[in-house]
Amino acid sequence: MGSEYIRSFAGRGKVVLIVTSMIVLLVGLHSQLDSHWKRWHESEYNLAILDSMKAKGYSVPAYSMEVYFVTIIQVFSILTLINFGVSMIINTTAGILKYIDIGYHIVAALLLLIAGIVYIISAKQIGNLSLSWIDKSDMKLRVGLKIFAGSVTIIHSIVYGVVAFVIAKESHVVP
Repeated sequence: MGSEYIRSFAGRGKVVLIVTSMIVLLVGLHSQLDSHWKRWHESEYNLAILDSMKAKGYSVPAYSMEVYFVTIIQVFSILTLINFGVSMIINTTAGILKYIDIGYHIVAALLLLIAGIVYIISAKQIGNLSLSWIDKSDMKLRVGLKIFAGSVTIIHSIVYGVVAFVIAKESHVVP
């Protein structure tokens, strides 16, 4: 397969997916790991404050929304590399493997789309909260970066969908 596959539209699409996966991974992990929102959830005291805010009617996002986002972008970054490697070694352009490849890209597109939307919703809810540390210093919540990361993930999911379409339309590449 090798170089012949890379010259195909599907092969080029998968290279684009690798690049966009790395961008999504870098921006997404930075927006989550560098945020005080993550650190805030490591303290029982802070969790009690969030529970009282929920009781008062504030819209406090579940931390699991961020965990879902980070998990999905990591899993699909790894799977993108594996999928590309398999496509380089094994002929995935015909038969049942072609349909498995299409199915993988559709599932990835849907799960990444959900992850991007969930992350943006979480970021907007975090941005509406008035949080500070005990010493009244501001928290570094990275709301803008989180919205950007969610948006880039949505674009990445669209690229996945386009690649699925290209794979479906492209004819048998290697005999």
